[in-house]
Amino acid sequence: MRRGRDSESDVTHRTVAQLTRTVGALGHALADLGEAVAHAGALHYLTSLPRSSQRATAIASTRSQLHARIDSTRRRLHQAGGRLHQQADLLAAAPASNRTPRTTNTAPVAPPIAAPSRSR
Repeated sequence: MRRGRDSESDVTHRTVAQLTRTVGALGHALADLGEAVAHAGALHYLTSLPRSSQRATAIASTRSQLHARIDSTRRRLHQAGGRLHQQADLLAAAPASNRTPRTTNTAPVAPPIAAPSRSR
């Protein structure tokens, strides 16, 4: 065991690292979703234009990009969900003593005091 670190801090460190990676994947998924919405808006605009071969090409290209963004979003969300499940399984398998938070503050907390009314 490394000096200055206990098993609880190791579990906490792994949890924070895993959640950080998951949040990154979720951020990428949201970015992909934003691009998908932009492509959907472009499709809406393109369908309002007069029919032409350029319009048909642009619609096909934009539709392909839209499907690619949706697929990427789905893949990233699936990966993030898998990471969260994996981390939950690791935490569930950890001994109970590693999951119990340590409390060092034993002093009672005073209830909040209501602020005086400012209305007259």
